[in-house]
Amino acid sequence: MIKKIFIIKILFFSTIINSQTNLLVKYTEVISLGAPSVNLKTYNASLFVSNDFGLYVTKIDSLENGGKTITKTYKDKNGKLFGIRDFSSKDGLYQITNRSNDTLYSNARFNNKFMYKEVVPKIDWEITNEIKKIEGIEVQKAKALFRGRYYIAWFTKEIPVALGPWKLNGLPGLIIEAYDSNNEVLFLFKKIEYPYKKTFITPNLKREWYNYEEFIKEKENQIQRNLKYSRAIGQHLDSKGSETAIIKLRKKSFIEYVD
Repeated sequence: MIKKIFIIKILFFSTIINSQTNLLVKYTEVISLGAPSVNLKTYNASLFVSNDFGLYVTKIDSLENGGKTITKTYKDKNGKLFGIRDFSSKDGLYQITNRSNDTLYSNARFNNKFMYKEVVPKIDWEITNEIKKIEGIEVQKAKALFRGRYYIAWFTKEIPVALGPWKLNGLPGLIIEAYDSNNEVLFLFKKIEYPYKKTFITPNLKREWYNYEEFIKEKENQIQRNLKYSRAIGQHLDSKGSETAIIKLRKKSFIEYVD
């Protein structure tokens, strides 16, 4: 059982509201884009669910005992050495599902604080008959292609909430665990508290947000910035910024991408 009151503070909003939740799930989030199974970026993450909202948050200082920075090196399949750095912040990364109007609100790390909204994405899950237990919870296997990655999700009908970590949603039960087929994106179950009777803070959503199309444009701008930087430090990427190089950077830089 979780003994401490856990409060998420999203400080860049001018107004916040309190919301009582009945569910808290804690995950380990492992992101190793471009380096399958290397487990370079490991962070604590939490999913809060109330009648009105779902809030998934990761890479936030309050979950990392004040902050966390990861700096590591790894070798690709050809033996070439790469370095990688990641960090938590006071704001963290989040997805907020407004269950009343079917809208998903997210932020992204670019050169500025980028906050955008979209209709909650519909994922075409294939639900299988495979059953197992994770930490004593009976779960069922589902599979789907979602924004460039093929995911396997394990959900439980014991908790009929159609939410999960990150943007994964739409199954007839809470997603306990999920990962992509390349083991570059993993959401691993740690613990659950249900019902959860304490208080968490959600941001006031009555403000101006970018839309998803603007988010895609900003992602492409980030790709071009990364290409320019890579050429400047002499990395072996196509000097003309070919589509092949851009696709490679999409896969290495973002959880979701479209070729």
